[in-house]
Amino acid sequence: MEDIDSGMNAKVISCVITQLPKPPTSKEPDCFDERADAFLESLPTLVEEMNTVGEQVNEFLPKLESEGEKIAQKCELKAQKVAEKIEQIKEDAKREIASIVTARSGMLKESAMRTYLLALSVREIVMKNRRNYERVGEVREFRGSEVGGGYVRLPAQLSVVEYPLLARALGVRSGEFVVNGKEGEKIYTGKGE
Repeated sequence: MEDIDSGMNAKVISCVITQLPKPPTSKEPDCFDERADAFLESLPTLVEEMNTVGEQVNEFLPKLESEGEKIAQKCELKAQKVAEKIEQIKEDAKREIASIVTARSGMLKESAMRTYLLALSVREIVMKNRRNYERVGEVREFRGSEVGGGYVRLPAQLSVVEYPLLARALGVRSGEFVVNGKEGEKIYTGKGE
């Protein structure tokens, strides 16, 4: 047997089988006896050479099976490593997707919260303006130097342009008007708040 370097130290069966002489035939009767003798004499050599080949094959088969099992185990191990690598890549991808979804969700939640807070702020402003609008034309009496924001001391001459809400509340359509009241009374105009 010879070693062949094929990466797995495989063995090759090598032997020489001698070619048999031409067998005798009935078509050539003149040299039949000579051919028959030569043929029969070469058979023991053939048997020996075939036995040698058989022994080498019997010796080589377990090694071949062993090498085959080793190769199969290596392939199985590599396949398992590849499967683990693929599984790891899948898990990494899932984590990345989850982090992207979480980040996007967080951004959406943050944006929704900002929108909500802005809506609350706008609502407060609208409610304050509505309360102020409803108070336009309200007359109150203040004591001493105390004056509420948005109130004007009576009697007062007001311009429709300056105090449109008051003019509307009092039913004045154009020009200037005078709002009369008792001393110390003030009327709420909405201006100044």
